[in-house]
Amino acid sequence: MRIKIYMGKNVHNKKKENNLSKIYSNRLGFSMVEVLVSLSVVVISLLVILQLSVHGVQDSMDSRDQLVATGLAQEGTELVRNIRDSNWRASAASFATITTGVKCTIDKDYSVDTNPIMCNSGRSDQLYLDASGFFVHSETIGSVSTKFHRKLDISSNGTSMTVTTMVGWGSVSLNDFSPANCNITTKCLYKEATLSDWGAAN
Repeated sequence: MRIKIYMGKNVHNKKKENNLSKIYSNRLGFSMVEVLVSLSVVVISLLVILQLSVHGVQDSMDSRDQLVATGLAQEGTELVRNIRDSNWRASAASFATITTGVKCTIDKDYSVDTNPIMCNSGRSDQLYLDASGFFVHSETIGSVSTKFHRKLDISSNGTSMTVTTMVGWGSVSLNDFSPANCNITTKCLYKEATLSDWGAAN
């Protein structure tokens, strides 16, 4: 009898152990499909975050380039305006030494007395950063080429002068660009200003 009871207990314990092992085995780990789905979700999420970061950096760089180009366009117009004002102060005709034409270039270091504007000269519209950190058209010792290009189209009707300054920050020259195809998509912007003829000072 003792043996039977003992065996009965063993059978009961074995059944209990089998039930527990089934419960625990059902709870252990994830299936391969679940792991693959989880990994896919993580990878897709990381790719989306990475893509957003890249777009954010690109947009930031584009905004910076547009800001620099805007300043360069304003500078081109102001340089021509300064020649007009200098002529007036020197009791000369407003538009003296201002050359009219297309594909014109002008730099910050110019002399009013010596034809400061070069038009249709074949001179490159490429801009360089000189050793002092200024944008110039001439490549000098210590200068670094930039992505920016600038040209001026200058016309006069006798009583006023129209100055259209175009700046691009692409890899191509502005020679074939006009205000019609100069826009943010083509990495180009322009500023147009009308200068009045003040005539000689009295």
